Amino acid sequence: MHLSLTTALSPPHTCRKTTPQIVTSNSYARLFIPTPCRKRFALKPAQRRTDARAAFEEKPTYKGVYGEWRIEEEDVKEVTAYRVGISAATLSLLVCSTAAFLPEDSETTKRVVQFLDFASFFGIVSLGLSLKLIHVYVAPLKRLLQLLWAFGATGTVAIMATQEEPAAQYVFQHPMSVLAVGPVFAAVSGLAFKEGLCYGKPEAAGLFFVVPALLLGHLFGIIPEEGEKALLAVFCVLSAVFAGRKYTQPIKDDIGDKSIFEFQALPEEEQLIRLRELEIAASAQQSREGEQ
Repeated sequence: MHLSLTTALSPPHTCRKTTPQIVTSNSYARLFIPTPCRKRFALKPAQRRTDARAAFEEKPTYKGVYGEWRIEEEDVKEVTAYRVGISAATLSLLVCSTAAFLPEDSETTKRVVQFLDFASFFGIVSLGLSLKLIHVYVAPLKRLLQLLWAFGATGTVAIMATQEEPAAQYVFQHPMSVLAVGPVFAAVSGLAFKEGLCYGKPEAAGLFFVVPALLLGHLFGIIPEEGEKALLAVFCVLSAVFAGRKYTQPIKDDIGDKSIFEFQALPEEEQLIRLRELEIAASAQQSREGEQ
């Protein structure tokens, strides 16, 4: 009798308790909300489309030379990869430079030397990635940086393949070999010039002068060994600061004016059409302002 009365007075269950299922996607809430209840909160297709449209409209719109543009997910990925490439190249530089400041016969130096070629190759590939993704309005300048990188990378790999000692040590012991690896560092100077010119970064401006001074000084033997080590230390510090500060910039800065790149990618006929549309829009805007 007691059991029957308790059952009768118990409130009806609106949702039958079910056993949670293991999920692997972003449906984490399924572990806690039974299936009948989930149906009440499921988004309808029309609501999903509305939410997606609202999310797109919430993206900031920037006014460029050739029209408005937005930052897309692909842009964020490219900028992130560009910055990671710079960081990886800087890490390679730090590893390769360590051997110059350690005692020659120490165990630590011997261990570092074993990884010099790997670090050099890793750094060159990382720099190549950044030069592929860098946003430069003047396309021939970007191709020049990539060409310099290709020449320097070829020279570095040739030294690795033909010499017993690591490429970094070989360049240190044979100043004329700077001619083989130098184009890579010329590309670094070009990248630093672009960053310094566009964003006014003092560390980038410093790299633009320190890198050629170090290489040319070593090539012509006009800087003593201690002076070269000092310049190398400055090179490492400036590179580390430069790589670290890249992550403090807004994504928009590394993209630049996206409308320019979109315009450059158009065929010539479509470029003329776009220019005509901009002229018409500008004339209409001037007319409206004159009426006011």
